[in-house]
Amino acid sequence: MLAITAAPSRILQKDVNIVLSPRRVHAPDGLHHALRALPEWSLSVTASKAELPTAAARLLEPLCSLELRAALHSQLVDLASEYCTVLGLSAVEATLEHVKGVTCPRFHADSVGVRCLCTLSGPGTLWVEDRYVNRTRLRSLPREDREGWTAIRSPAAVRQAAPGEVLYLKGSQFPGAEGRGAVHRSPDTAGGTMPRLLFKLDAPSWPVGGAHGAACAAGCAH
Repeated sequence: MLAITAAPSRILQKDVNIVLSPRRVHAPDGLHHALRALPEWSLSVTASKAELPTAAARLLEPLCSLELRAALHSQLVDLASEYCTVLGLSAVEATLEHVKGVTCPRFHADSVGVRCLCTLSGPGTLWVEDRYVNRTRLRSLPREDREGWTAIRSPAAVRQAAPGEVLYLKGSQFPGAEGRGAVHRSPDTAGGTMPRLLFKLDAPSWPVGGAHGAACAAGCAH
């Protein structure tokens, strides 16, 4: 499985499980400062493509500033619309999370089809190419390895998404990717002093039209 920088549709290829999209979401000035004064939250909505503008407005409600909401609104709508187009979906499950802790500290692969992640503010998701992962070790990590580094063959190969970068991650429910989902984890947040605003997109069901694909763990924010 490969990790490539390319058009998001390349995530559908059999030999690709991570795509770093050319798209960027641009955070408005003042977003990081505003987040530091706000409590954590997590909001999720399921919306059709036609309902995306209303859904994005709902997700952004916890941001007190109308200017910040306006600056992000169309960008979230465009990214969610792109995700639907890439996967041929008529609807999407969109989540916006403001987190100050490390909710998914261990390297893992998600039990989904394809997930899209974009950190709007704060440190981005850590990810690693498949060739640097010891899958056998990853499935049976010792208790003392709280972050899963012993399953990473070359720690220097671990990359971190920059704020605004868009990741498409293939999960273990994608046909042909069983046991080969993209390996990633949440970043450190310096004891809560570097809060994150994470936008996450999933298919409402996977396979499309089938049973719901559970995330790696409840409340996992990547």
